[in-house]
Amino acid sequence: QAVEVLSGPSLRPGAFRDMMLASINEADERVIMTTPYLVLDEPTLLALQIRAKAGVRVDVVVPARSNNRLVNLASRAQYEDLLGAGVNLHLHQDGLLHAKSLSVDGTIALIGSGNMDRRSFDVNYELSLLMAGGKVAEELVELQHRYMRESRVLTAEEWSQRSRWEKIAQNTAKLFSAVL
Repeated sequence: QAVEVLSGPSLRPGAFRDMMLASINEADERVIMTTPYLVLDEPTLLALQIRAKAGVRVDVVVPARSNNRLVNLASRAQYEDLLGAGVNLHLHQDGLLHAKSLSVDGTIALIGSGNMDRRSFDVNYELSLLMAGGKVAEELVELQHRYMRESRVLTAEEWSQRSRWEKIAQNTAKLFSAVL
């Protein structure tokens, strides 16, 4: 089964985020997210934290280096909240990871043009495909596992060691996250 999810300011604002949130909230065992830009809104950040605290394994794969410095800083401002909740952060080492996907319990697959950021949630026109069950979901999980093997896991201890200036820059960029 596949459902097309169109979203955009003049279509169904928030449809992409709502579909993603509904999928995350259904997770019983595992959530794997891959995205080049991770600037989550509060409901999505909270959903990932709640699932992780409830014992669901949550893995988020992002590029170690981004092509947008301000977005990269804003994204990193959320790492502490994610790591503190038990989310596993994987920093992809092989170039700019541009995959935009979400898998839930190996049976739900969300793939499309939308990044996991506020612009894709509220401003941009996006097209995603939500699939339940079947070979596509299994193949997506296999691909996401490959991305994780090509990544370095970021630990909470390592993240707490970053410099004061990095923290200031990240928190300053976070102030602009609503428009990034």
